[in-house]
Amino acid sequence: MVDYALNELMRPIYDAVQEALASPSLWPDLREIESAGLTRTAGRIYLRHYARKRGNQADGMDQWAAERWVNDIHIESSRPPSDPAWRADVLTQALLFVSCTLPSFAALAKQPVQAVIGLQSAPGNADPGSDYPVGSIHLYQLARSEDDARNAIEAFHQPVLVVTSGGT
Repeated sequence: MVDYALNELMRPIYDAVQEALASPSLWPDLREIESAGLTRTAGRIYLRHYARKRGNQADGMDQWAAERWVNDIHIESSRPPSDPAWRADVLTQALLFVSCTLPSFAALAKQPVQAVIGLQSAPGNADPGSDYPVGSIHLYQLARSEDDARNAIEAFHQPVLVVTSGGT
């Protein structure tokens, strides 16, 4: 079972990319991350591409924070962020990446997992924590109900889509 939850800021962007999802392929940098696969370390599931680079920094974190930290993928488009196609490019690539990765993540976890896709560039809502416009994906196991991003989806100030797999 896969569940999609999105806030109102994401709705028009999500609706606009539905037809585009039928044909595009994953960009090479994202294909490289996806192709490297997943690894399990002390009950945590990490994207193998980032596990060595970020795993040591995550040692002192709880499982949820560690997985979100290590499994943080940034997606950039060559289009200017003022172009509405920027959001469509980034969301399309994020959805393609999640559709390739989340089933394996859920199978390895044997419990529900989530991917939170965020667009850090929206008219009038620039992310003060980001120096440049970027989309992001965070992958993690959903071990506690309080970690379920669907419970606070409208609290986000950026367009956000939460994809949950594994049933909850």
